[in-house]
Amino acid sequence: MVAVLRVAALLLTRCNAWHLVRHTTPLQLRAASDAVDTSAEALAALRVPELKDKCRARGLRVSGTKAALIERLLEADGADAEAPQAGSWASLGLDSETQQRLPHKNPTPIQAAAFQALKSGKDGVLHAETGSGKTLAYALPLLKKRVLVLTPSTSLADQIAEVVDQFTESFAVHTPKEVLKAEDDLESIDVIVLDEVDALLRAPGRYAAAEQKKHRRERPAAKILRRFIQRRPDAQVIGASATVGRPLRRHIDDILRDAAPSKPRSPINVIRGTEPPSNGRAVTAPSSLKHVISSFWDRGPGEPDLDALRTALDSLNAARPLVVVNDGDPDRVSRFLKKSGYDEVDVLAPNEIRGLDLNGVDVVLSLGRPATCDDYLHVAGRTARAGGFGLCCTIAAHRDAKAVAAFASPLDIVFETVEDADELWKYRM
Repeated sequence: MVAVLRVAALLLTRCNAWHLVRHTTPLQLRAASDAVDTSAEALAALRVPELKDKCRARGLRVSGTKAALIERLLEADGADAEAPQAGSWASLGLDSETQQRLPHKNPTPIQAAAFQALKSGKDGVLHAETGSGKTLAYALPLLKKRVLVLTPSTSLADQIAEVVDQFTESFAVHTPKEVLKAEDDLESIDVIVLDEVDALLRAPGRYAAAEQKKHRRERPAAKILRRFIQRRPDAQVIGASATVGRPLRRHIDDILRDAAPSKPRSPINVIRGTEPPSNGRAVTAPSSLKHVISSFWDRGPGEPDLDALRTALDSLNAARPLVVVNDGDPDRVSRFLKKSGYDEVDVLAPNEIRGLDLNGVDVVLSLGRPATCDDYLHVAGRTARAGGFGLCCTIAAHRDAKAVAAFASPLDIVFETVEDADELWKYRM
């Protein structure tokens, strides 16, 4: 009896396979038939109660013979195969030609979360960790619009332009000073994007007095945003950063409200790819990023900070290290490293590395103390990007090392410590 049922099920599924793929090529038909045979055999081996449980789980009817239950499940499998996969670019509505140019098949969480909202013309601030794909998150929904992207540095502007130029010619990417100097016509723009929005606007602190805010010198990006909304009150406004707090959101809302008081807007929406925790920081460093602190005595002879940095480089033997000089002169550090045989190591200041995707950086050496925990997040975020692994090693005097260690709680990360830079070999990537 069981053998008869299996034969009946296979006959039914072969008919079902032909029904599902009757418009396909012979090669596609053969592959579909093989897949259905395998699925049919697996289902035929199940008992009727088990088949009914599968039908219930998928919201299907549970009445009928075993062969009918198998056919019902196979029809549902065929419909699922034809539908766009949930969480794919196709399910978001991105055209196939653009999909073929993308470096990855599926969107990252922030790209999936932002696509429909930005495509429909809504304002928003994209808040996601470093290396999560925020550039494509705002670029892909806006390919058919005229967009002005503001960045805090020419290096970041060049990088973004290189990315978006692969998909469209309707984006203009500049620093605020370049836009103000050129006095471009903002009325021809549909959307304004502030990439690294917190660095561009520098919102007044939470406890700044009203008088201080009133007489505070307006930053170039804020001036451009204000003029843009005055001329285009209905235009779309987008921001992006790994560090977005309430003072920044309030500052953006104030600018938009003051620029067009007759056209009130809802408070700007924050778009995140993942649900923020009930307690703690909404966005922090990637989980694949390791944090280490190595301290030194700054009262010794010579240049103890540079000696500690050289020892760290020797010990780590990184494929592509990046040195970020948080306080002091990057040129001084660069000259020292060249004399020490490290000619190829990039040495930059914190404001120069904002938003940059420096391909292949496996270790960031943060020399000195970053000004704030947000600054540390951006320094460390030059590695462990797009799901990769990385190490951020802080090289600082004892007093500054303690201050950096205090970032652990607000950033919800763990710092490991070593007594001497010689011990950093344990953290080689």
